[in-house]
Amino acid sequence: MNATAPISTIVYIIVLHCTGIATFIVLPFYLYVVIYKSTQQMATYRNLWLISAVFSTLITVIYSTTVPMYHADKGEKLLHGVVCHLSSPVFEAATAIIVNFSCNINNDLLLVMLINRYDLVSKNIVTPNRLWYTFIYTFIGISNAVECSAISAIIASHYFPENFDETFCNYDKIVTITSAFFHFTRLSGFVTVVYMNVKFGVKYAYVLSPHLLRIHRMLTKTVIANVISTMLFTRLPLLAVFLSSMTHGMKLVFFSLNIMIACANSAFFADILITLYFVTPYRRFVSKLFKKHNNTVIFVPSFVEK
Repeated sequence: MNATAPISTIVYIIVLHCTGIATFIVLPFYLYVVIYKSTQQMATYRNLWLISAVFSTLITVIYSTTVPMYHADKGEKLLHGVVCHLSSPVFEAATAIIVNFSCNINNDLLLVMLINRYDLVSKNIVTPNRLWYTFIYTFIGISNAVECSAISAIIASHYFPENFDETFCNYDKIVTITSAFFHFTRLSGFVTVVYMNVKFGVKYAYVLSPHLLRIHRMLTKTVIANVISTMLFTRLPLLAVFLSSMTHGMKLVFFSLNIMIACANSAFFADILITLYFVTPYRRFVSKLFKKHNNTVIFVPSFVEK
């Protein structure tokens, strides 16, 4: 980093490094409680959370080590991280594609968690056609692959414009429409499945055992909180970038891009804290851990006892 760098650049670099360090400090505790403190009824969630952790870690590692920042005064993106010497069109395109792929996978994993939650808790009470679940999971997988491939092509076209002809501009517009449809299906899917889970927990509370009902409500609240956190840290900043691009003001676009990166780098840390708080077995373990370290044991020699 240049010693004469603007204060905004220095603050930005510090923020990304601090959020990255904080994430990797709490990550071992998170992995431990998810693996060893999940109950048998939480097995599916444990596996999905661990898969999500892999992709979230990739995002955090990429942003924390590269520290990409868009400079309006220079009209370009520069890397300020420990691997800034690796900067090249191929490296930057590859990392951007990996981040986009990981974000989409994590978003859909949250949706799958909610769908699976409803499936598990309702299958012995409500008997829907199993083909519906097959269709839904297939649609999520195919549409995710199409979205990731389309956005990857857009990213590649920005870094290697010489490899794409002018007709690709029309493809760019088509991707904007398909991407809007993709996000609409996810938003409507989240709203629908959240409503179904909450409604089921209220309507059939008398059928479920108290233990199963507590687990259902606990996991549903946890995933809903994760969804809200994901929207705040990833989707809203992305929407801000899209809206700012319509103004054609590069300073506003670059500022929005930097905010998006900073928020995305904090998303995993926020998800960890949310999960540790809302999942009761995890929260109890962390609370006992801190209480154990805060307790002071005083040894009194036997000769002073009377």
